Order: sequence, then C-alpha cells, then structure tokens
Amino acid sequence: MTALRQKMIDLMSFRNFSPRTHEAYLHAVIRLANYYHRSPEKITEEEVHLWLMHIFLDQHLAPASVHQAANGVKFLYHQVLGLEDFLIKISLPKRPQKIPALLTRQEVKTIIQSTRNLKHYAMLSLCYGCGLRLGEVIAVQVSALDTSNLRLKVVQGTNSRLFRRR
Repeated sequence: MTALRQKMIDLMSFRNFSPRTHEAYLHAVIRLANYYHRSPEKITEEEVHLWLMHIFLDQHLAPASVHQAANGVKFLYHQVLGLEDFLIKISLPKRPQKIPALLTRQEVKTIIQSTRNLKHYAMLSLCYGCGLRLGEVIAVQVSALDTSNLRLKVVQGTNSRLFRRR
C-alpha cells in the first residue's frame, strides 16, 4: 500500500466516513490513476476533467456515480494533498429529476407477504414501517428494540433516530 493511499484511508477514518464511502473514494482515485498510468499527485486538473468526461460520456456512468467519483478525487486533492484550489471550478453532469413511483397499500402488503422467509418478512416490514434504508435495516440489533415502549433505536443511519409505534 502506498503512503498516499494510507494517508487517504487514515483521513477518511479520522473523519468517520462510512465503509462504503471509503470504498467509493478509493475506487475513484484508483481508476483515475490507472487511466493515466501514474500517481494521482502527477495528474493535472485538466486531466481530471477529461477523465470525468470520459467516465460519463464513454463509460456511460450515471451522473450520481460521476459526482461520487469527483468527490473522491476532490477529497484526495483538497484534504490529503492540501491543494485547496484544485478542482474548484469543476462542472459535473446534471442529475436527472425523477419522481419516485409510489406503491399503494395493497402493493406494499403484497410485496411483504410474498416472502416465505420469516427473516425477510421482518426486514421488509421494518423497512417499510419505519422508513429505513437497507443499511439501517441490516444494522438493527435486538438490543435496539425497546418492546415495553414500542420503540426502535436506529444507530447506523445518517443520524441516530428513534422510532415510536403510533
């Protein structure tokens, strides 16, 4: 492992980034370095712009993926290498506006009841009933349940949240 990569990992750990952010940011920097066949320290701002255009236009990555890659590269240059002015004027593809498809109560009931596995049934019910993300559902532990007050404490969410049964 290079010193630069270790420094990036240490800074992400210090800032308490999630494991998925670690993975995504490191992957973006590795892809950038592999694309130009040299260390990110020697890649210019113009080359980073060209690479971002390449992954969007040629590799057909979604705008959200390009934004994530840009954020990973920005983290490297701003926080790890201390180049504050690097990539300040970067322009990224616009994210499409999507209106989410809403399910009816009957459709939700059908989905939840379609599983034969009790664990999956509980996870789907918890996800829908509390509005949890997948990562939050997976992280729920028995100790987070307060059955006497009908509460659930979600610890690994964006913020810790407390849910009460209504």
